[in-house]
Amino acid sequence: MMAVHERVEQELKLRGYSSRTRKAYLHHIKCFMQHCQKPLDKASDSDRAYLLDLVESKKVFRAYHNQAVSALKFLYEQRESADMDRIPRPRKERKLLVVLSQEEVTKLLSSGGNLKHKALLVLIYSAGLRVSEVVRLRASDIDGQRRLIHVQRGKGRKDRYTLLSEVALQLPREYWKAHKSRKTT
Repeated sequence: MMAVHERVEQELKLRGYSSRTRKAYLHHIKCFMQHCQKPLDKASDSDRAYLLDLVESKKVFRAYHNQAVSALKFLYEQRESADMDRIPRPRKERKLLVVLSQEEVTKLLSSGGNLKHKALLVLIYSAGLRVSEVVRLRASDIDGQRRLIHVQRGKGRKDRYTLLSEVALQLPREYWKAHKSRKTT
């Protein structure tokens, strides 16, 4: 008979979860199993004790706590007798965003070092891109005419368009010209 851990891993793959999500969920399930110190099929209300331990003893961030809840809910979804309503989600935090001053933004963007890093920082800041999105950008993803960036396979493997300012367009163009001229020499 296949172990619960392996069944969960297969189910995550079949449902198309990203490798990072699979790794995180399997980590939480492994930690939960160690906390229970008995097979997953026999775990009962240990989930509440495990989550309480995360919050009280380990003082984890809410995002980590929420991810653990999602992993346990996914685990219990695999069991037919599961009552997933007994696993409470943490309340969402309502934090105000940190808004940088103009001087702080200028200092941050100028600290990039070489032209490539400055171009990446400007794109991240101005277009609201994630690091994983900006490093996968290709020249064909940037529409200078309409000032749009086509982000392919962003978070959740979703495509989207984001706006591109004129200032943010200049540095990648400079980098592209410099990079292209180095390749031809």
